Parts: sequence; C-alpha cells; structure tokens
Amino acid sequence: MQFEISKGQWKSTMRVYQKKDGKIKMDYSALKGEKAAAVISIIEGKKIAEEGAIEISYPYIGTDESGKGDTFGPLTAAGVRLAEKAEKELLKAGVKDSKKNTDDINTALADVIKDVCRGNYRVISLMPKEYNALYEKHKNINTLLAGRHAEIINKLSEDGACGLVIVDQFADESLVKGKIKDGGFKLIHTAGAEKYTAVAAASILARAAYLEGLKELSDRFKICLPKGSSAETGRVIQELKKRDMVKALSEIAKMNFSNVKNAG
Repeated sequence: MQFEISKGQWKSTMRVYQKKDGKIKMDYSALKGEKAAAVISIIEGKKIAEEGAIEISYPYIGTDESGKGDTFGPLTAAGVRLAEKAEKELLKAGVKDSKKNTDDINTALADVIKDVCRGNYRVISLMPKEYNALYEKHKNINTLLAGRHAEIINKLSEDGACGLVIVDQFADESLVKGKIKDGGFKLIHTAGAEKYTAVAAASILARAAYLEGLKELSDRFKICLPKGSSAETGRVIQELKKRDMVKALSEIAKMNFSNVKNAG
C-alpha cells in the first residue's frame, strides 16, 4: 500500500507492505525533503525536539508563579529541580500546565509532585500583608516577583547540581538574572514554558499554594473570596465596606490593584 504524507506545506509518499514471513515492512525510500527525517522519527515512535524547543539536560529547574492577577489572596512562586526519572513519573501522573487543570486536580497533583520531588522543590507564598509591605518598597510587582523566583532558583541550585533553569516569562529577563547567584547553569526566560515538565510542576505547586492561601483568608474573615479580578471581586469589596471592614483589605487583598484603590 502507498500513502501520501504531509507536514505543513511538505508532501511525500511512503509504502507499507507485508513480507513473506508475515511481518509488516515500512519502505521510506520515497520520502524526500527536509521533513523526511522528522516524519520517520514520528512513525518509529522516537522522541524528536520541537522546532525552537529547548534542549533539556537533567536535572533542570523550572519556576512559575500564581496570584499575580488575583485581587485577593497571596502571590506565590514555586520551583522544581527535576531528574529524568522523576519527570517520567510526573508525566504518568498527568502533570501539565496548571491553567489546564481544575482546582481540585491542581491540589491533588501538588501532593504527587511533593512526594515524587521530595527535597527538590521550593514554594514561596506571600500573603497580602507581607506582599503589600514589599510592594511599598519595590513599587513594582514584577521586581517583587523576580526576587521570589531568584530566591527559589538560588536555593534549588545550591541544594543540587543543575545545568539549566527555565523560567516562565513574566517580565524582562534581566529582572531575574540580576538577582541570581552564579550557579554555572544556563538561564532561559521564555513564554509558554509550562510545556516543560519542571515548569508545569512548578505552576501546579504555585497554584495549589495560592488556593490554600485564599481559603485560609476566606475562613479567617468569614467571607468567600473570589479568584481573579472580576465583577465578583468588586461585589466582595462592597460587602466588606458594608461590614465596616475596609481596613481589613490590606490583609486579604493586593492594595496596588486599581479595584482596591478605588474602594475608598
């Protein structure tokens, strides 16, 4: 049998036939052009790098954050130093970008990550009171966040060997780079970094820590604090005003957010 294969604008053909002993034979001789090798690798089940993908060397560190766009609750950051064996376990468990998971799944996967990566992860959670104090000092959330990423990277790289660090892009790379000790590793600051397992795992740890912090504040102040910065957030701020709890905002909200500043 002859098949036509295409990848983007590239097209070619290949044949599949059955040998006398009954075995199936793939004939790649007709495959021509720049995509031929990649197509053969896919058919043979070999892992090939995506175009523009980072070449991973193990162990490597991935970092991510959560809560940056959420009015209520903490700002969290996390990092994972990942060995190849641990990566396989995390992938088998279903670890992927936290934004693709429900809250319950992120919470459950965070426990799996902590177990598989025991001693090889770090989580920092800045509750609003601490966040607001630091924001007053830095006046920039990205500068503040860069410090947390750097703190995690420095600690994980001190705890064990690492040749590569991938940071999910949130600002200019120089903000993080300027705060990192020379650990002899390559630093890559890139958008969409959650496709790399260490970063995906870090994103889950950060989100789980955010959710935990938000629940803690909701329980303490006896009000259901919403995620994000939607109209519901404004409704809760108005509810706090009715309860004469505006002063409590500094303990449950990020005071630099415009919806909080306008609360009066």
